[in-house]
Amino acid sequence: MARLPKVGGDDGNWGQLLNDFLSIEHNIDGTLKNVARPSDLAAISAGGIADGAVTSSKLADGAVTNIKITDGTIASAKLTSAVQTSLGKADSAVQSVNGHTGSTVTVTASDVGAVSASQVGVSGGVAALSSNVANQGKAIDAYSGSPFAVPTTTDPLTTLSSGGATPSIDVSQGTVQDLTLTANATISFTGATTGRAVSFLLILRQDSTGSRTVTWPASVKWSIGTAPTLSSGAGKVDMLTFVTVDGGTTWYGALSGVDLR
Repeated sequence: MARLPKVGGDDGNWGQLLNDFLSIEHNIDGTLKNVARPSDLAAISAGGIADGAVTSSKLADGAVTNIKITDGTIASAKLTSAVQTSLGKADSAVQSVNGHTGSTVTVTASDVGAVSASQVGVSGGVAALSSNVANQGKAIDAYSGSPFAVPTTTDPLTTLSSGGATPSIDVSQGTVQDLTLTANATISFTGATTGRAVSFLLILRQDSTGSRTVTWPASVKWSIGTAPTLSSGAGKVDMLTFVTVDGGTTWYGALSGVDLR
């Protein structure tokens, strides 16, 4: 073990003893070796490095990387107040959306992307939803003013001025059908939509001759199974209502008004 030479002893060995002793902490050029001093080692305890023993000035830039730090070993109390404040914001606020950052994030339509019909839940997608909202707005506007006001409604009208012997009523063309009989007629119904309830009102007129008869489709069901008796005089007007819930397989008919004048 290296030691200093003893006074009054070690004659002839002083030079070697001094060289051995100095070589412990010095290089041959006189510079100090990278040897830990007892004062340095005192800062290291059995449990690791004592609090405050290593400061930022003791660490080279980039010397401590994430792989050198065990997950969960750094508590928030060891971080600066500025870092703690920033982390606190992250717990309760959005910091970034599609590349937009800051304390207040503005999201545009392009950030959100397109919305499909299935996501909206309305047949026809966003356009249909927009139309539905607009129509609801019109209905609300119609009720404005008096709380008891009833909105005026309008329905498509289809006029068949000359039905002939085989008039065909296309219910998709209007919910009100106006038919003038010009001959004994066998009537047919078309245009019902499967999966939707469809109804229409039929205004049935006799021409100037009158006494025109009507044969209804076999799919029409009447009260107690009997077709109503219609007005037969020239220029007479009757009104009938028809409803289907199965795409036109079965129609339910009723005489709404007879000999209207």
